[in-house]
Amino acid sequence: MYLNIRHIAIITMSLGMAFSSAVAQERSETPRRLPSEELLPDGEEVKYVITAQGDTLTRNEALNLPLNDDWQRHVYVKSDVLAWTLLLANVQGELTVRPNMSVVVPVYYSAWNYFKSTLKFRMLAVLPEYRYWWGGSDDGWYAGAHVGLAWYNYAFDGKVRTQDRNGGRPAFGGGLNAGWRMPLRKGSPWKVEFSLGLGVYSLDYDKFENRHNGPLLYSRKKAWFGIDQLSVTFSYMFNIKDWRK
Repeated sequence: MYLNIRHIAIITMSLGMAFSSAVAQERSETPRRLPSEELLPDGEEVKYVITAQGDTLTRNEALNLPLNDDWQRHVYVKSDVLAWTLLLANVQGELTVRPNMSVVVPVYYSAWNYFKSTLKFRMLAVLPEYRYWWGGSDDGWYAGAHVGLAWYNYAFDGKVRTQDRNGGRPAFGGGLNAGWRMPLRKGSPWKVEFSLGLGVYSLDYDKFENRHNGPLLYSRKKAWFGIDQLSVTFSYMFNIKDWRK
């Protein structure tokens, strides 16, 4: 009987200790409430323990905000020098919307011939783009997705000229791209970037005899896949006050 009572006592004490330990662990792993905004001294960074292992989060981390309080939005004004070699006038605007995200809107335009009427590459194109930047800044490597809308009229001194259907059926599609950007020198607002993209487009076009007022030969619809972005772009960066404040 003495042994049975001792066994029961040991078991009871063990269960009690296990229960107490579990309760203590649960309490230690329960996140503490972040102090209310009005109780925080101005400019003070609050740290609070969230686990028994001593892991801490700053107030910014807790609110899922960028850790860099000095982060500012940037606006870039850019132009693609490779497009200019084809006499494609172009201007681009880019806005950083998060430390690692930006949106770009390029516009390309050409309305002239290359030395003669049978050699031309006329175009009006808009290619809005979303970019994700690695490293938490808008320099370095990025990956993007873009859509494209382009009106076109081109001939390469052959027998045929190609134009979007009735001059009003632009190519439409989109694709993926990647690139890299760097300042021309450390701390400079002048930057250069290199990009390459692949896209799929729906085409609806007419083929004409390549001469003045040449007759319509035939019309066609097809899907096109290939490189739709190959650029070397120079830009100037403007700092914009953080609009979250």
